[in-house]
Amino acid sequence: MRDTDSQFILTNQNFRELFDIDDERDVTGKRLDELFDAELVELFRTTDERVSSSGEPLEREEAIETGDGTKVCLLRLTPLFDDNGEVLSTVGAAVDITERKEREQTLTALHRAAQKIEQSADESTVYETLVETAENVLHFDLVTVDIERDGYLIQEVWKPNSRKVEYYERTPIEANETVAAQAYNRQETIVIDDLRTTDITPADPDYRSAITVPIGTFGTFQAVLSDVGAFDESDQEFAELLVDHARVKLAQLDGTLERRE
Repeated sequence: MRDTDSQFILTNQNFRELFDIDDERDVTGKRLDELFDAELVELFRTTDERVSSSGEPLEREEAIETGDGTKVCLLRLTPLFDDNGEVLSTVGAAVDITERKEREQTLTALHRAAQKIEQSADESTVYETLVETAENVLHFDLVTVDIERDGYLIQEVWKPNSRKVEYYERTPIEANETVAAQAYNRQETIVIDDLRTTDITPADPDYRSAITVPIGTFGTFQAVLSDVGAFDESDQEFAELLVDHARVKLAQLDGTLERRE
């Protein structure tokens, strides 16, 4: 809550934490420029003046620099009136919608990728788009697509990170000894938080987390990272959505619903 001179009357603990204001610091009566940099001062002062002059609530989305980095917040500023109907102060509330906005942006980018996949004239373009989207949109580090050929998963496309890494170029499906083979045989996504807790030997000992999604019976999509627990539920959802578009297109190019039953 701020008065008509944009001086603070009241703040809650979440506000202090959002802007990294020390718990011991008294903000009552403090001006905006005593607490924030010029950019935030301008934002808060402008919205205060707009609400005070119009007497109407204001709601807007705003990217704000906080102690934890840039946050996208849904801001709502409401005027409070005195007995004469004059604006006495403004009450502000903010909801952190950063994750929601990031999700919307990711889904938009995946939609564009799906359109590109749909327009692909051959399998190679589908695989390339799949890997590039995983790298550039989902920000997966090392990404690979293996395709099924004569009982083996054969490395078709991959994008490693900057360092030299190892990867199995050809793995037998029947042996079921790799994450890719297991995901293909089960026809279900496998997410592993730490490969060192499993009986699977990765091609590179630095690999810790893995996500593998079967592309129907065409092959598998896989991403690995050196961090433990790197892939969450959203990563799985987005990867499965992307891969499913690729699977449908590959079936169309192949002229069947699947390569085999």
